[in-house]
Amino acid sequence: MSASSFHDSEIDPVPACLADRALWGRGLSAEDEAASMRIVDHLDESFDYAAAAIDVAIFPPTEEAPASLRELVRERVAALAHAAEPTSARSFAVEPRRPDAAPTPNHRWGWYAAAVAIVIAAVAWWPEFGRTPATPPASPDFLLTRLLEEPTTTQVQCSCTEDPLCRGEKSCGDVVWNPDRGEGYLRLVGIEPNDPQEFQYQLWIVDSTRDERYPVDGGVFDVPSDCGEVIVPIRAALPVGSAALFAVSVEKPGGVVVSDRRFVAVAPVG
Repeated sequence: MSASSFHDSEIDPVPACLADRALWGRGLSAEDEAASMRIVDHLDESFDYAAAAIDVAIFPPTEEAPASLRELVRERVAALAHAAEPTSARSFAVEPRRPDAAPTPNHRWGWYAAAVAIVIAAVAWWPEFGRTPATPPASPDFLLTRLLEEPTTTQVQCSCTEDPLCRGEKSCGDVVWNPDRGEGYLRLVGIEPNDPQEFQYQLWIVDSTRDERYPVDGGVFDVPSDCGEVIVPIRAALPVGSAALFAVSVEKPGGVVVSDRRFVAVAPVG
């Protein structure tokens, strides 16, 4: 039904014109647009906000909205929420309204409240709105390469022991360690895969500033059967003052606090 025929129908022309304008905008004919402007207050944007919120909720964007736009929406929502306060909490003059007169502020609070509710619901449902897009975690190989670029990073070679679990003839990998960052990576090759239900490998760090009888736990890890090279992030349980030796031992599942020192690979520093 066109806006020009609202006067002759039983439909309330005010919300009908507001909805018509929000849905079709400039798609209205010149006659219908003129009729709509006579019926509704052209400053009432409640239906426009509601239509925009519904559109956003149904068709989420593929990119994050700019920070300036997010802040603008928050300000608009806050303003609309303030406008939707009950009349008892606000003070303004109320004048009798003629049936053919444009709606006064008194008659717009209901529509503003509805628009605010829809906008808030849409913002809550829109996952990308106001959030930083999730970034896939960097691979250990990338992090190891980046750590090698640090000037204080050291790289030491791992040597196999006589344990049969180490199949390398001499070198079985290396350790990349940055003492300033307390960050490092163990890279192993030629180590027998393990069944985590039977045993696991555990990394130890001998700290020259501590009692060498109690090396620092560097984390428990597994060697998959389909992996030729494994890169293990070093997760020191305690701060390391000065690493003197890195060693890999064979331990029961879950690791131990005190090792029986069955080492399969060692990497002395310096």
